[in-house]
Amino acid sequence: QQIDNLSKISREFANFVKMPRADNKKFVINSLVRKSFSLYKEDDTVNWQMDLPTNEYIVFGDSNHISRVLTNLLKNAKEAIPDSRKGEIKLELYQQANKIVIKVTDNGEGIPDDKVEKVFVPNFTTKRSGTGLGLAISKSIINSIDGEIYFETDLGVGTKFFIELPLVNTEHLKVERKPVIS
Repeated sequence: QQIDNLSKISREFANFVKMPRADNKKFVINSLVRKSFSLYKEDDTVNWQMDLPTNEYIVFGDSNHISRVLTNLLKNAKEAIPDSRKGEIKLELYQQANKIVIKVTDNGEGIPDDKVEKVFVPNFTTKRSGTGLGLAISKSIINSIDGEIYFETDLGVGTKFFIELPLVNTEHLKVERKPVIS
């Protein structure tokens, strides 16, 4: 088991070091959030909820990298819930000023005060099988596109992770129509 764990840590660290170069483009974040959610919603050990707006929001970044961040946050949320309670995880997307916010809320154990400052530090983990690289990689990805990732936690109640991404101004994307002269 120790060898398997060391092997996993080695693979994760290699992925962290060799992370593919970002292929940043404008894309609709709603679709990515919906797709990430669909990977988990069939797990009936948790009550999964998603709140998406009807408006589509465009952000600039590497959709594969942001998908990796969302997958990590949803996986962490699930793993934070103790066996003694029914899991509740909510994924939300909304606009706040000129930013798009993705929020993942869980009803897990929360993060103890003495560990709060270490959450985004490489190789720090609170899990037995974790490598401590997931949130460090996530922070690096989000910071690289001028976004922010942070959390609020309440011990024994749960944690909320937030991703804020700059909203792309879409006014210039509107098609100008010239009047048809008959």
